[in-house]
Amino acid sequence: MKKLIIIFTLLKLTIFADDRLDLMMTYLMNGSHSLAWNLMVQMSNEGKTPIIHAFDQVFFESFDPKYYESIEDLKDYAEEGNALGYLALGKVYEENRYEKSNYTKALEYYLQAANLGNSIAMYKLGEFYEKGLGTTVNLKESVLWYEKASQKGNYTTILKSAKAYEEGVGVEKDLKKALEFYEKAFLISNTLDIQTKILELKGKIYNDQKSYDELLKIYKAYASGFTISMGMAGLGDIYYEGLGVPKDLKKSFEYYREAAGHENGYALEKQGWFYYKGEYVKKDLEKALYYFDYAYMRGNRDIAYTLGQMYYEGLGTEADKNKGIEYYKIASKNGNIDAIKKLEELRNLGVIKTETLAEEFDFIKESFYANNSIIFEKYKALSDKGYAPAIFELANCYEEGLGVAEDYEKAIVLYEKAAELDNTDAMERLYEIYSGNPTHPRDKEKMKFFITVLATTDDYYMYRLAKIRLEDKEYKKAYNLFYHLAEKGDSLGYLGLGIMLRDGLLIKQDYEKAYKYIKYAWNENRYDGIYNLAWFDENGVIVKKDLEEAFENYKTASNFGIEEAHMKCGQLYEQGIGHGYAVTAQDYYRMAAIQGNPNAMNKLADLYEKGLHGDKNQKWANYWRKKAGSN
Repeated sequence: MKKLIIIFTLLKLTIFADDRLDLMMTYLMNGSHSLAWNLMVQMSNEGKTPIIHAFDQVFFESFDPKYYESIEDLKDYAEEGNALGYLALGKVYEENRYEKSNYTKALEYYLQAANLGNSIAMYKLGEFYEKGLGTTVNLKESVLWYEKASQKGNYTTILKSAKAYEEGVGVEKDLKKALEFYEKAFLISNTLDIQTKILELKGKIYNDQKSYDELLKIYKAYASGFTISMGMAGLGDIYYEGLGVPKDLKKSFEYYREAAGHENGYALEKQGWFYYKGEYVKKDLEKALYYFDYAYMRGNRDIAYTLGQMYYEGLGTEADKNKGIEYYKIASKNGNIDAIKKLEELRNLGVIKTETLAEEFDFIKESFYANNSIIFEKYKALSDKGYAPAIFELANCYEEGLGVAEDYEKAIVLYEKAAELDNTDAMERLYEIYSGNPTHPRDKEKMKFFITVLATTDDYYMYRLAKIRLEDKEYKKAYNLFYHLAEKGDSLGYLGLGIMLRDGLLIKQDYEKAYKYIKYAWNENRYDGIYNLAWFDENGVIVKKDLEEAFENYKTASNFGIEEAHMKCGQLYEQGIGHGYAVTAQDYYRMAAIQGNPNAMNKLADLYEKGLHGDKNQKWANYWRKKAGSN
């Protein structure tokens, strides 16, 4: 595949003049892959296949072995001042398929794309500041970026800006500005819900009777058609607020009741408020609770805080403090500020027991899911008290940039600290990190240290440790671990013993028994089994020698992500086997390299240097050689 930098340079005069590429990018960023694919096919048919393939690699879920090289090329392209390059890089780091997400890097790339005028990047910045991804939550900054994107015609941010000004979230409430944004949105997508919102705001701001009359007409049309519950609920709003008509609680109640009969969650809540406040009908908290509960069952999560109050305080029912607290937690997770404050109040009063660090940790996890900045500060405070699970979560915040700027080195220090306190999650993460990948060098000694500890409680890690012992020629230790697993009936133990029997390591060579044990493991869906069965086909032991069959089995193992199988497929391809497929030796070595294999990195560098089984490319030869050296 040609480098993306070359692709973009050659095609930018023809492609970037084509608005379809920007539209395709919009679809990809929003996850509308089928719509994006239609444009991809269309542009591919016009001879623009290379650039489409590049975007396909970055945005679609299918594995592509050239993923890391595409990222490097995108960096080169972006540094020439191309916004789409920075935008694609932001997406790469936001949703990294082969490592953990890095929101801080994503934020940096989106900022660069936004500064070059890209509206999608502006939208992403608004989202990141709203959610606290790669930074702390900052609603004011969020609205600022949503507004900037809106000025570029980004439909999603126009609606976000409209809602922010309508509700006063992150900015001072301003119905006139909200109206401006809704009107802009209506020019892009003239949906009825936006139309009704415009009419409602015009009526409120300018006391415009014509707008109210039109709004009434629309809701009456809804009420007599297929959208009856929406129309009835809308009419309920009109008569409740007196929008262009005399306020009429009786009519409002009846319209809400009609919509509630169609299980409209919004109308069910409104029906409940009539009984809660005693408006038009006699105050009846029991009935109010019934409708609020029903609204929640029909998907209305906005009512969770009120349900928490009613159950906690015993309004319309016997008090059930535990049930009330659970609803407060649900509301808090959805970002309800009142619920967050209530939970803090109850904890400070000792109603919510957090006498132990474990109870405090559970309280944090259950209560503050929606706000990354709050949860980061909570984990930090608990980490300072030496609680290992909180230290692990804090490390994850630093690694991914959740509620704070990403700091990879600090994350590793915290993972190490949690591991010292016997936190299994931290040990597993450190084992993954020290196993190596193209962005972090392999550290075999540290990897062995953590896997040795994990192996004491987890059979899978015991098998992985036994394999490392085998690689290090510590055959007695490997045998004991495999034997222990086999005694427990674990097929991985039989697989390990089969390998030792096959190769005559420590124990007498016995091909028949080895084949039996390894095949048993494969039949038990142990993916390493098919990799080791391929050895018999490759060498003609027990079965007839068949390199094509060996390649097929190695390829199956490669599809399961087995690093050694990638290497074997690459080697057989170099011998002329497996050339009927699109994947080449270069691709197989690259897959192993991505998993941190330094031998694969050197092989890949050799192939790039010589131009074998792919393009000759000194840049990538140097790139992978350098990676191999750091591993």
